[in-house]
Amino acid sequence: MNNIQNIQKTNYQLITLILLFVLSLSTSWAKTEVLSSGGVNKLTKEEKKLLEETAIFEEEINRKGLIYHDPILEKYVNEIGKKLISNVNTSTIKFRFQIIKDPALNAFALPNGSIYIHSGLLSQLENEAQLAHILGHEITHVIKQHAVNAYKDFKNKLMLANVVDVLGSTAIAGASIEYLSFFSLGLGLTMSAAINGYGRENEKEADDTGMELMINAGYQLQEVPKVYELLLKEYGDATNLEVFFMGSHPANKERIQRTTELLKTKYADKTKQTALITNIEEFQQQTKNLIKENAILNIRADRYHHAISGLEKVIKSDPKDQIAHYYLGESYRLIVKYPEKTKQEEEEKRTSQKQKKKEKKEMTPEEKEEKLSVALKEYDLALAYNPQYPDPHRGLGLVYWEQGKEEQSIDEFEKYLTLCPMAKDRRQVTKYLEELKNKKEENKNEVK
Repeated sequence: MNNIQNIQKTNYQLITLILLFVLSLSTSWAKTEVLSSGGVNKLTKEEKKLLEETAIFEEEINRKGLIYHDPILEKYVNEIGKKLISNVNTSTIKFRFQIIKDPALNAFALPNGSIYIHSGLLSQLENEAQLAHILGHEITHVIKQHAVNAYKDFKNKLMLANVVDVLGSTAIAGASIEYLSFFSLGLGLTMSAAINGYGRENEKEADDTGMELMINAGYQLQEVPKVYELLLKEYGDATNLEVFFMGSHPANKERIQRTTELLKTKYADKTKQTALITNIEEFQQQTKNLIKENAILNIRADRYHHAISGLEKVIKSDPKDQIAHYYLGESYRLIVKYPEKTKQEEEEKRTSQKQKKKEKKEMTPEEKEEKLSVALKEYDLALAYNPQYPDPHRGLGLVYWEQGKEEQSIDEFEKYLTLCPMAKDRRQVTKYLEELKNKKEENKNEVK
């Protein structure tokens, strides 16, 4: 069953509840400027309602387990955020920076100062300076009260059809239900951005002020255009699935040109300063586990090429990471097992990059065998670094079965069950073994 079919099975009542939740939140969005300019005692009844619903929204994120918990990485990201706001009067805003477990390229800010970055976007970055630009951009949305500006444009345009369009366009993009779990939660409080964006001028201001925050905190501005170059190379300009900074915004090409021009003009002298922070090594060390877990999310979302890209990055920094080798083997095996999902992923990438549509040929037997050989190699490497790791034996068993090598397949499945006798898929693997042994017996009888 492909991703779109999965989405079509989504409970209609759930969608209805989301729509009602969206509409109820939109009525209390007005006058959010006091959330950053006045004290709690000065809040109106509507403003207090907004804060209450913001808190409910964040509780729901936590309840559904969407926050990526890694105390060391959380502290690292929050320290970067604190550097960026150190020269800004934000005494009435309690900023907090968290990571969402979702492979989409996104980051967003709530009116109360909570800033979230998706694991997918964080995994694509190369260094701390690039992360500082993302956080600086989102901090600007809060301190410049862009939610208020968006609301003024948005409140007269809100129609049920708009909401249905957002849900529909996301579904058409082809993400799995699990992959969409965050988007469905986020529609309420980020509705304005999701439908209309903060407006091109506000997005440009967020880029510009984000750069100001960066340079004041000592970060290397030369990394800013590289953020958009990375995204453009991998994903082209944004599609409904890969929504960077939410909603309508300048395209990646435009942002590359504009930020590069700012480096040559407005920031020409500042970029020549010595000892500006880029910090590649610490950033890569801090995000290694996140990249690996985000790759697993991509596998679950049937985005095998995206997973491969992340896992290769992990292995480059730590060649002996047995878990990364195992999941890299899984990615190549699944590309062969689910060619229709692979084809869909490739088509989405071509569409996002606005490439000329080409008819994807079916995978040849030689291509299949080549990918299966890579999978075997990666499983073997995982076992070389940890002989007691059971999962690679399961992977080897499945590949050998695909190749028609019954003896090797039986051997690997039995090793898997020996190392992991309480495996969740024990019943399924036992069934595989029975089928293989029966086939082996039939072949013996035929020879006789």
